[in-house]
Amino acid sequence: MIKTNHQLTLLLGLLLALSFTGIAPLAAQTTIGEFQPVFEATLTAFGALIDFSQPVALTPLPAAGSVAGPGADSAADSGALVATLQPPYGLSELLTLAIENSPAILAVRSQVQAATADLRAAEGRRWPSFDVETSGSLIGNPLGPISIRAGQLGIIGGVAVPTQDMLIYSGMENTYYKFGITGSLPVFTWGKLTLGIDVARRGVAIAALQYRKAIHEARLQVRGNFDSLAYIMEAIAVTELNRRVGARLNEIAERSAVVGFLTATDVYTIRIQLKEIDIALARLEEQRDRLLSDLARLTGLAGLSAGDLNLEVQGAGQSRWDEARTGQLMLAGSFDLLSLRLLVEVRDGMRQLAARQAQGLPDIGLQVELSYAGPRFPFLEIDWFRQDDYQLTISLGTSGGVFGNPVRAGEAARAVAEYDETVQRSREAERSVRSFLRETFLAIDLQRIRLEFFQLQQQAWLAELRLKQLAIQAGAGDETEYLRQLMECLGKLAEGYGSLAEYRGSLLKLEGAVGLAAE
Repeated sequence: MIKTNHQLTLLLGLLLALSFTGIAPLAAQTTIGEFQPVFEATLTAFGALIDFSQPVALTPLPAAGSVAGPGADSAADSGALVATLQPPYGLSELLTLAIENSPAILAVRSQVQAATADLRAAEGRRWPSFDVETSGSLIGNPLGPISIRAGQLGIIGGVAVPTQDMLIYSGMENTYYKFGITGSLPVFTWGKLTLGIDVARRGVAIAALQYRKAIHEARLQVRGNFDSLAYIMEAIAVTELNRRVGARLNEIAERSAVVGFLTATDVYTIRIQLKEIDIALARLEEQRDRLLSDLARLTGLAGLSAGDLNLEVQGAGQSRWDEARTGQLMLAGSFDLLSLRLLVEVRDGMRQLAARQAQGLPDIGLQVELSYAGPRFPFLEIDWFRQDDYQLTISLGTSGGVFGNPVRAGEAARAVAEYDETVQRSREAERSVRSFLRETFLAIDLQRIRLEFFQLQQQAWLAELRLKQLAIQAGAGDETEYLRQLMECLGKLAEGYGSLAEYRGSLLKLEGAVGLAAE
């Protein structure tokens, strides 16, 4: 019995020796030949993206007429261009679609048209206005003529009173027409019309600025989503490779557990790691689908898939300006700051206008009225002109309150408060530029250092993997340790693409902050 057990022990030892000196090294070399070249190529591609030499700038706007303004003709030209676009879409095509179909841009375009209409209405108050009044009546029982016959009032001194028949009222006809045209012209309004026009003109300027801001933000959103999608697709490819590595490690673990070299805890730990990879892949796919949905919303497309896009993975890049220059450009070109400055001017004009209206100063106006009222239709029926039923009236008058207007006085006080509030908001916005720039540039510097550190870490891992590769090829290495290390490297590499997306997003944030200067 003892001899038999001893023989079984020797046999088991021989089988294990053959397993780890012959078969296992061969399988490990196969694994290395499958994963190592792919990993090195992937790491090289990622390392090429950690390039901070090229400045990041917005993609030039497409040559679409609607970019210049919200005019109908330019929109028609751009609509014809949009109809020719087919997938796969590049960044330029997506920008064209976004400018024509973005809900935000379409809404602001309508605001520009509304502000332009308000300006035309304000300017129109300086010119004469004409009102027309017409009416026609058909009388069923018209009043007849009224007359006094000769001598009806008696005879005085042998003389009949009246001496002859007198027609007092000739009576009414069955028809009665009334026409009138009235023209009114403001002569002097104490500058209120001029103030109103200036306010409306600045309102158009604000609306036009908001239109350019909407286009600018659409460019940033499309560019940011497009770049992020490219990084996420690379991260998905890396994670799928990591899942293959994990599946290989799980296969080895299950075989090793059978012969007793790994415990059940070790096997479950590897399975948990494999499930974590599945979770990471699901999150990446969710981010991909969310970005695709956002791009479809911005461009007005019914739906988008990754295959519909001609994605290009961009390098890290750097800001086009340093912190000081960015601050100068932001103060000069920020859409928000420019809008606040124009809003201050609008509030100032409204404050002056409300103050003058509250004083109750009388406006002077001219009114001219040409009217006709009679039984004959003018120009069509005979003798209409001889009836002397037409008249021309020229009037010069004033209109205004005697002791001021309490309601207007309240509105004037409100306008003053709104003006002061807008001035303070504008000053606060200008003061916040420095803190915004400091925080953004610090974040960019930190993200840049992280990317550089991550690149060095990946190079260290690559050197370590190559050492493990040599050990396995020499028959002294452990394939499971190699695969564990490779899984860790691939997981960090997928995170690296996320760090790249954050870094690029911070650079685009600066492009958005400087506003007009970015264009």
